[in-house]
Amino acid sequence: MHLVLRLDVGGRPMAWETWEEAAAHYVRGNVAWTLGDPFFTAHGGICRRSGILSQLDIHPVIAVRGRHQGKIRPPALSNQTLFHRDHHLCMYCGKHFPIRELTRDHIIPISRKGRDIWTNVVTACRLSLPSGLRVSRVNLPMRKFTKYFSTSELVRYTTSHYWFAF
Repeated sequence: MHLVLRLDVGGRPMAWETWEEAAAHYVRGNVAWTLGDPFFTAHGGICRRSGILSQLDIHPVIAVRGRHQGKIRPPALSNQTLFHRDHHLCMYCGKHFPIRELTRDHIIPISRKGRDIWTNVVTACRLSLPSGLRVSRVNLPMRKFTKYFSTSELVRYTTSHYWFAF
């Protein structure tokens, strides 16, 4: 585990943070200064426009502007961001669909104690079935595998107009 020492701008130690939490400070522009050579490089996706791989060098000590907001949490899960993450592809059949034909599917169903979190949901197409008939996809193999956003990518996705291309 790569830990980063977070300082306030005056140089007082505030907390040890994971590299993901430190990356969120970099992306938000809250890092005032750093100490030491970068010890970890976080890699994102390839930008569609420029074709350049996004990467972020993480320093072992960072000074952060502003008040400490507590632990940075991933944004709330919504169908719109889920479908964007999965490129509007059904993870079971691998085909592209418009939003109105997509739905959120839980890998481990909520009825089996699955949670409604980013790592347990995928985009799926709505099956054309008679009303009232429900098909469980629990044992269906996924044809496409989604790339889960890391915390730093989720923060960047939801706080700026720059979107990662996966």
